[in-house]
Amino acid sequence: MAKMPAYDVIVSAFGGLLGCTGTQREPAKVGVALTDVCSGLGLLAGVCAALVQRERSGVGCHVRSAACHNVSAGMCVFWSLLF
Repeated sequence: MAKMPAYDVIVSAFGGLLGCTGTQREPAKVGVALTDVCSGLGLLAGVCAALVQRERSGVGCHVRSAACHNVSAGMCVFWSLLF
């Protein structure tokens, strides 16, 4: 799945976000491209960690971000706040 393109609705469904929106019979897409926002936040955290590592060790690194992982992490936060 890592080499496939990440479409917002597909990643939302795979990550469980569509199960929280709409009705049980008809899931609805979130108005904002939340998967893109989650991916941007995940990438931001990775870049910040890479900059700290470079400052401490003098060695850079490659940063990767997976949309599905970021949406799943966002859903963990959502469910922890809900329950």
